[in-house]
Amino acid sequence: MVSIASLWLPILLSAVFVFFLSWIIHMFLPYHRTDYGKLPSEADLQEALRKFNIAPGDYLLPCPEGPTGMRSPEYLDKRNKGPVAVMTVMKIWYQRAWSTTVKNSFDGLIYALFTAGTFGWLWPR
Repeated sequence: MVSIASLWLPILLSAVFVFFLSWIIHMFLPYHRTDYGKLPSEADLQEALRKFNIAPGDYLLPCPEGPTGMRSPEYLDKRNKGPVAVMTVMKIWYQRAWSTTVKNSFDGLIYALFTAGTFGWLWPR
């Protein structure tokens, strides 16, 4: 059995390493800079969308009516004609629906459980 006293350093160092690795990736490496692209005629598109007074939330365009709706000829026609979009409408910077936050947190829990399971599986005996 491994004592907790022998684990404090690897636990602490792994947290510090992950923190700094995340910082380096997001601050210095260029591949996250293209995660979001700028739309052409951005001001015109904003003006066109303003008239619809869309409530804050997450939207799909086109949005099928469930799994069977994804196979309907109407949906397939809309999707093929385009544009196809995933859109978040918000009043302030980077606001997300609580349901989206909960779902993402649940995903994070699953990732954490798999990480913990792998860590436990490979733990020195």
